[in-house]
Amino acid sequence: MLWGEVASNMGTSRDMAAVFQGCAQPGPDDADLPEAQVETCRVWHNLIHSLNDGEPGFMLNEDGNAPEQILMTDLGRKIRYSIMAYASSASGGACQRQKFGRRRRKRNGAASLRPPPHNPM
Repeated sequence: MLWGEVASNMGTSRDMAAVFQGCAQPGPDDADLPEAQVETCRVWHNLIHSLNDGEPGFMLNEDGNAPEQILMTDLGRKIRYSIMAYASSASGGACQRQKFGRRRRKRNGAASLRPPPHNPM
C-alpha cells in the first residue's frame, strides 16, 4: 500500500510531498518513523502543486479549499521504475514489463517511441 505526506513551509517556499511503500503508516498518536526507516520506505519525494482551472499554484493551508487537482512532479516515472520494480521483486518476478518499441531520434533531437511491430496471429 502506498501512503504519503505533504509538507508546507509556511508559504515561504514550494510545498514538498513524499510517497512511501513497504512500511506501516503511523497513526496520529504514533511516534514519527525513524529516519533510517523513512529512507528505506520513501519511493518519491518532490514538489507538489495545486491545479485550479488548469493553472498551477501553491497548495493552500488547512483552512483553504482543496484544489481541483494536484500535480506531483515526476511521480509517474518513480512509480514505473521504483514501485513496479519493488512489486516484481516481491512477487518473485511475476510482474513483467510490457515491451515497447525501440527508441528513435526525431530530426529535432527529441526521442520518441516507435510502436512495436504488428504480429498477426
